[in-house]
Amino acid sequence: MCLMALAGTRLPIIATEHNVPALRDAPMHRLWSLLRRVLYLRAAQVVLVSKGLVEHYRWVRPDRLSVIYNFVADEQHTAETSFDFLDPRSEYIVGMGRLEPGKGFDFLIKAFKLIEADCPGWKLLILGEGSQRVKLRDLVESLGLKDRVAMPGRVAHPRSVLRRCGIFALASEREGFPLVLRWCREVG
Repeated sequence: MCLMALAGTRLPIIATEHNVPALRDAPMHRLWSLLRRVLYLRAAQVVLVSKGLVEHYRWVRPDRLSVIYNFVADEQHTAETSFDFLDPRSEYIVGMGRLEPGKGFDFLIKAFKLIEADCPGWKLLILGEGSQRVKLRDLVESLGLKDRVAMPGRVAHPRSVLRRCGIFALASEREGFPLVLRWCREVG
């Protein structure tokens, strides 16, 4: 969008790509892929978040293509943070991200419903905000999971929450380089 808005100006623009839009089938995704091919030729630099994306962007001039992995700042807190939404008697499966279509939180909730009877000590925790919050909350209620699924929204120290959870679940349909997986790796 910035490239379109600034077309005709001399301001340098750096574009960043987290995934491969050409792999998507929807007509809008194909349109965005076409726009990228046209507009990225005007970008001062195109930054990719992993080397795995380079092959999909070979049409960008090599001198304008860079790989910079996602940065994860270290949380500088040492005290245990208290989260009132965590029941200390329960184990948790956690999913985290934007509550948007394609992120798979609906799939995660339905999958949890399939195992919840066999896992009485476990609960599902979904961290994040987005346009699908109400729809997901309605799904939780319709499946009778209100007491087993918590959706507290965004949290200030997500890695502190990850440390307390037994399982991390990534149900997203596609991700370029999910930052949350890097956080999981850091906390073990």
